Amino acid sequence: MHCFEGPEWLHLRRGRESFARGPLVKVDPQGRFGGVLVYGFQMIILKAAEGGSGLVGDDDGFGSGGAISARVESSYIFNLGDMDMKHVKDFTFVHGYIEPVLVILHEQKLTWAGHVSWKHHACMISALSISTTLKQHPHIWSAVNLPHDSYNLLAVPSPIGGVLVISANFNLL
Repeated sequence: MHCFEGPEWLHLRRGRESFARGPLVKVDPQGRFGGVLVYGFQMIILKAAEGGSGLVGDDDGFGSGGAISARVESSYIFNLGDMDMKHVKDFTFVHGYIEPVLVILHEQKLTWAGHVSWKHHACMISALSISTTLKQHPHIWSAVNLPHDSYNLLAVPSPIGGVLVISANFNLL
């Protein structure tokens, strides 16, 4: 069990008491890793223990809804703000890599409806290669100038692969 609350973890909040949303949890498609976005900009990487079913279970096709338990071997935390990812909207793990790749949808500067006529491509995605043994997460690629109203990422499985960015009103200009 990993607990990220209490007086020893207050530094993660950076002085804030309230947040727009709660933690966002996603799992690697192979079940090797899990990612938790807490306090809007802190990413916690949880490594599943070897030999088990990992963090995801087999789909039986009947929607049994049975609970799956997994043992977390180790974890580490890094600040996305230190990597200039200040306004994170979503993240996902990508299919088909030997080491897990985390793709993050974010804005460097917030935009709003009155600001759209001046700056309508404010979002970007950044990919990080995750290594829990070295506790490193190097930036491997990014895509900029995505629509300001992009809000979700979907990992596309092989043979196509990649990430699909979901946006409310996308127009090619």
